[in-house]
Amino acid sequence: MTANMSSTYDRPVSKILNSALLVGQQSVSELWMVHHAEPSDIHIAHEDGFHEHNLSEKGLSQAFFLSKKLQDYKVSAIYSCPCGSCLQTAEIIAVPHDLVVTTMMDLSGIRFFANKPQDTMVPALREALAGYQDEIERAFTNTGKWTAFPFCEVSKEFRQRISQAIDEVLDYHIGERIVLVADSTVINGYIAEILDITKDMWFHPDYGSVSVVRSWNYMRVVHTINDTAHLGSGCNNSTNTKVDKESR
Repeated sequence: MTANMSSTYDRPVSKILNSALLVGQQSVSELWMVHHAEPSDIHIAHEDGFHEHNLSEKGLSQAFFLSKKLQDYKVSAIYSCPCGSCLQTAEIIAVPHDLVVTTMMDLSGIRFFANKPQDTMVPALREALAGYQDEIERAFTNTGKWTAFPFCEVSKEFRQRISQAIDEVLDYHIGERIVLVADSTVINGYIAEILDITKDMWFHPDYGSVSVVRSWNYMRVVHTINDTAHLGSGCNNSTNTKVDKESR
């Protein structure tokens, strides 16, 4: 009886799983979410608390290995958030494909001072908050939520902002493979939204890692997370994780 049940259900279940996980279907888009390569210690601090970095020597090597990984794949477009380390990584990836990187402001990382009082200067605010670092760290450790940071962009608004921007890109590139270079907050936020994870930061993407999301119609399926197998010796310091789960 067990054998009969197995032979009866194997094919239908396999078909259901493949359909749910967007395996072997036509017009499926692939979003390769690349965490920017390692930034240098040298940075430019902006008034809103944002720090602008270029890539370190190790980061340049990671970006090169990324471009080697992707050069044998057909890539239709490359997008980047506006930060320097993301743009530099994206431009190196774009070279073998002869593509121009498209920068999207709505894909910038979490905005820590988005809700600051209008009459408060950010440098003064940062100095005042310095005495509360232990409390902020404890709250973020316990919750993994951006609400631990005073005046930070609201998590729901952040997820809506990046999800709308990414979904518009996916809808424009139906059946194509696209690359998005972003920071860890964007990668965490978008995948968390797909997997219905409440924490805002729930894993640590390695520099130069790739996470892949499949898309078809309203469906978003996470295929791989934090793949670093392409990075060379001295660049690879993590284990590849694979996840397949359908969005809501």
